[in-house]
Amino acid sequence: MKTNALKLLCGIVLFGTVASVPAQPTFTCTETGFLTGSLNGVNFNNAEVTFTTVANSADISYALISGIVPSYSAPGITTIQIPGFSLATFNGTDLFGAFTEDISAFEPGVGITGMLDLTASMAMLGNFDTSPAYDFSTVATFTGTAATAYGSYSTDQGTLVITGVSGDATFTSTGAGEAPEPATLALAAVGGLGLLLFRRRK
Repeated sequence: MKTNALKLLCGIVLFGTVASVPAQPTFTCTETGFLTGSLNGVNFNNAEVTFTTVANSADISYALISGIVPSYSAPGITTIQIPGFSLATFNGTDLFGAFTEDISAFEPGVGITGMLDLTASMAMLGNFDTSPAYDFSTVATFTGTAATAYGSYSTDQGTLVITGVSGDATFTSTGAGEAPEPATLALAAVGGLGLLLFRRRK
């Protein structure tokens, strides 16, 4: 199952839209898709889950991974809603949040957006889409083939274990209205690049 899921995505790009917004201190990102796994030992199968991050525009960071992959990350309070379960908030020592990566250097016109354990650089749910160079400054919606790096994550409702992914996923952002200067280097969201490596390996 894991091997098949890591074949990840033949890179079908579906659509993307953006719109400008005024500067604002906080903004919200969501990622919705279908995951299989467990929460606090209770299984869920191919459930439509929604991750939500409420971030501060001042915390957006930029990094140029390996000198060729532009990446933006937006840490913040992050939750997951799974049907039949209470809303779970990610906790512990790791930082969680939204991320974007421009992988045009490998696949022209393609980006990755999604939700990430920023400390571990593990993409909990992301999608390959039309988001190259998206920097959180605008209202945006991107839909594309879903991907995950699997893994276990700490929440206030117990440990979330992700074992599978299917279909497409959709990322939305209400937009921060501003983007960090290139010198604002902090968290490098390399998790999305890992998804690309998984895809190419399989």
